[in-house]
Amino acid sequence: MNKESGSSGNSGSKKKKIATTAVAVILAAALMVGGTFSYLQDDSVAVVNEFDTNNNSVTMTECGASDSDTTDDDDTLVNDSFEIVPGTSESKKPKVNATATLYSYVFLFVDDDTEDLVTYSIDTSVWTKLYDMNSTDNPTDYDYVYYTTVAPTTTTAEDGTTKTTNYSGTLNVLANESVSYASSITNEDMYQTTTDSDGNKTFVTDDDGNYVLKDVSLSFKAAIIQGEPFDTDTTGDDTSAATALLAYLGKLATSPYTSSSKWTQTVKVDSDVATTTTTESTSTTVTVTVPANTTLTAKTANGTTSSETITDLTLTVEQTSSSNSETLTGDTTYTVGEYTYDISLVDQNGNSVSSSDNYIQVDIQLATGLSNVSVLHSGTAMSSESSSENGYYSYNSTTGVLSIYTKSFSEYQINWNNSTTNTYIQGTY
Repeated sequence: MNKESGSSGNSGSKKKKIATTAVAVILAAALMVGGTFSYLQDDSVAVVNEFDTNNNSVTMTECGASDSDTTDDDDTLVNDSFEIVPGTSESKKPKVNATATLYSYVFLFVDDDTEDLVTYSIDTSVWTKLYDMNSTDNPTDYDYVYYTTVAPTTTTAEDGTTKTTNYSGTLNVLANESVSYASSITNEDMYQTTTDSDGNKTFVTDDDGNYVLKDVSLSFKAAIIQGEPFDTDTTGDDTSAATALLAYLGKLATSPYTSSSKWTQTVKVDSDVATTTTTESTSTTVTVTVPANTTLTAKTANGTTSSETITDLTLTVEQTSSSNSETLTGDTTYTVGEYTYDISLVDQNGNSVSSSDNYIQVDIQLATGLSNVSVLHSGTAMSSESSSENGYYSYNSTTGVLSIYTKSFSEYQINWNNSTTNTYIQGTY
């Protein structure tokens, strides 16, 4: 009994040892899985970049005008308290109120419907004229566009610290803050007239036969836009102002931008040999070659044929339109550009020149490697087949030269479309 009892006790002791060993193994495994080990490690402090926000604003006020004068749907502030009295002047004080946290351009737009009855002067100590009603490249619908620049000021204290103060100021619009009316104005000058083809003027009347007075107004509007990236040197020059204006109007090209331009070249005509004239801008070269013994015809503005011998040929290329080249994100990238060239060939008297027999060759330098090139001449598609009776074209992908064979000149539009994997480039020159 004792042996049996003793045997049973040893067996229990072994079971305890086995259980203890199992627990130790489990703990060791737990330490291997979830235990803490020491490695060579470190971390840095957090770097926080804080960005200052900026804003620009501009308003206009008019001496004598009040909120009650705002009558137009577009919130135009109308001041109708002015009376045209010949030989007098009166106070007029339009102001531009601008605030800016950055170097900025301020634009003043002027619509002049004064019918030569109101005399005024823009304050040129503040404003620089950028465009007027005779500017062919004026991108706005306003008669005049002026600009100035404003910027925050920075001062340095005695301890060397600097302080920047945002710009906030009022800009005068009119010199002497007044308008005047010439003493030579008569009753007749006040009435609306029409002019016939012979130059005869007739007064406009209403249904009752009364003369209709002229609608006379002088309107101002202001705008502000940041100076950079259009003027990184903060020079406030016309070129930078024109670029900033396009950006404000939403007409600025992203990359690249080519403004409208015109370039001209004149050469002497020698009927016995080919006559070649080349003219170029910074982006495009156009060469026109008239083959020897070509019969040239010059047409006057009224369509009659000039009998005078053609001695000079003037090639003029005008880039009449351009738009932005932009990239649209997504699975496909599109780069878009649009260029239209108006090519003319005139004689020494400015008469339009065309050929009665041989084709005249027009070479336009484009980019190399374009595909799917097509040409429109005055809106009509040209053929790439040399047998075409209405002219034809060919494009050399290696040199990038587009050759157009034509007998007359006008507007040419060159379309092309390139495609690569996930990239489609399309545009119009």
